[in-house]
Amino acid sequence: MRTVVLKTLLSKERTAPLKLTIPESWGGAPCSKLIKAWSKRKQCSGELYLASNDGTPIPEDWPWEAAVELTAARCAGRRRRGRRTTTTRPSGATTTRPRTPALRVCCARGAFDEADRAFRRVLEGGAAALGVCVGAAGDAATVASEGLDATTACAADVATARRELLRADGTDDGAEVTRRLERALAAARVAKQTAPESAEIKKLEAAALCRLKRWPEAATALGGDEVDAPKGAVPNTIDRRDALDLLKALCYGGDAARAARVASAWAARFARSRDWCASQARRFGSVAELKDKGDAAFRAGDARAAERWYAAALDEDPEHPALHYNAAACLEKLGRPLDAARCCASALRCRPDYAAARLRRARCLARGAAADGDRGANAKAYLEAALDEYARCPDAAAEQAACRKRLAFCDTADPEADAAAARAYAARARAQQAPPPPPKPKVVGPTLYDVVGAPRDASPSMLKRAYRARALRMHPDKSKAPDAEDRFRELQAAYDVLSDARERAAYDRETFV
Repeated sequence: MRTVVLKTLLSKERTAPLKLTIPESWGGAPCSKLIKAWSKRKQCSGELYLASNDGTPIPEDWPWEAAVELTAARCAGRRRRGRRTTTTRPSGATTTRPRTPALRVCCARGAFDEADRAFRRVLEGGAAALGVCVGAAGDAATVASEGLDATTACAADVATARRELLRADGTDDGAEVTRRLERALAAARVAKQTAPESAEIKKLEAAALCRLKRWPEAATALGGDEVDAPKGAVPNTIDRRDALDLLKALCYGGDAARAARVASAWAARFARSRDWCASQARRFGSVAELKDKGDAAFRAGDARAAERWYAAALDEDPEHPALHYNAAACLEKLGRPLDAARCCASALRCRPDYAAARLRRARCLARGAAADGDRGANAKAYLEAALDEYARCPDAAAEQAACRKRLAFCDTADPEADAAAARAYAARARAQQAPPPPPKPKVVGPTLYDVVGAPRDASPSMLKRAYRARALRMHPDKSKAPDAEDRFRELQAAYDVLSDARERAAYDRETFV
């Protein structure tokens, strides 16, 4: 017979300690029996786990004798370091009373799950892990205490990261939000050194990176194809804000198709969020398709067509930094440096650490000043803005020196000459641009509008009337033509495309210039 004291730690139900007398028949029984006894005596519900006196989680399949030996060994270590409890007798003499080892029953496992797994790995070679309930078990647990400190610190770092993320949500000061997010990111990365495979730590790191708009790093932190959806407060739902951040990280990190696949997988798993997930899958899929077409046009040398494809993709997702950057490259190639600089500024708003966009913006601003002949107030403002951007680019020292030299000789005293120089530059730029090609269909043969029998600019009601009129004539029950069934099926397919606004717009982009 042996007596064990169970106390509470982090429990919502403040209860008195429970003293259990363990019968001999419980020899070698797992710690889960102690948890069941606690739940039955205290009538507690929820997910509970057992911990040592300092809060270190203990695996449920451990024999309870090994858990008691572990707690006793750690208490003995404290006594050796001078932490003793003294008692004063009536006679005035003092005696040293050793601390009674006690196990703790804890609630809310979340932050300690990875600590539990790491603790198992540390102790798997020790006598206590093998269930040997002798003095060697305490010695093995004492040797393993080096790993316990690391796992406890890991749990503390996880709690710090979660707390800083919550506090960042509760403030409106931009600088304070950034500081708290940086603290959360640092704590999550320190915890990741102890538990590199923890899904919870990966989520915390990715959440901090997403809110800092450091999308490529967030995509790297998420790892492989499997991305767990952040669950919402209602069953079978997801947290839309956090889920959208994860999808943006995948898309802006360079793989919009993967974001579409992940959203489709979430739609299959969460019934109450199916419509939202499906809409996000369609959106990111459309962005990936339009971006691929824009990239292909730019590689083929058609900057004008590539800029139109990127503009169509930005209509679907106006916060995509790479789309803004690619549109800036097209505009710069078309001789519109100031418009390109504005696109680069949009890319930097969506992703502040976008070094390539910052360098292109500086170059476009310098070209904009050259358009005015480095004369006038506008040219000076462009050069000053370009110099600020070059100062943030570590590999642009030569361009920064040239911009500073141009700024030193910039003349703002003759606005009429500035205007004349600007008009001359604009005329030269227009002369260098190739004339736009005449609009023509990209396909040869009848279009879907011809199949339905409606003009290209027909309204939805006009399309519906034209479709009904042709459907009555082409229906297999009324038409005697041998191919009536095939023609009716083709008419239905054409109307299905044109009646959907999104699909109609995509068809017009692919069919007409």
